[in-house]
Amino acid sequence: MYTIRKSEDFRGKLKLLTSNGTKKLDISLTITPDLLTKARKLQVDILDLQKKAQKGEIDQAELEKLGCAIVDTFRLLLGDENTNILMEVYNQNPAGMFKDVYPYIQDVIQPALTKAAKNRANAFRRQSW
Repeated sequence: MYTIRKSEDFRGKLKLLTSNGTKKLDISLTITPDLLTKARKLQVDILDLQKKAQKGEIDQAELEKLGCAIVDTFRLLLGDENTNILMEVYNQNPAGMFKDVYPYIQDVIQPALTKAAKNRANAFRRQSW
């Protein structure tokens, strides 16, 4: 008998300590091929725009594009409700939010995305059409 196992959703918790108290975010993420593609595209966009900014070659429109890419990444990976909470906590400042919260994405969520991508690639390699 052939057994099919449904991929597990990513689940995590994030606790924000603010001057107004503590906010807890529950994160649930269904990792799909579409999500992996979108996350990778946003990651590349952010890296490209950050490189331009470090060289001092970024204009106002690109700076706004960087802010949008950051917020879009958070919406994709953390959900709209959690991103709205973060935007409220960080006073609509994507750069501050990115600096503080992106390490969580990089250290906790990104490994789950990488693992899912590798599992999908291995599954395709095993298939004989």
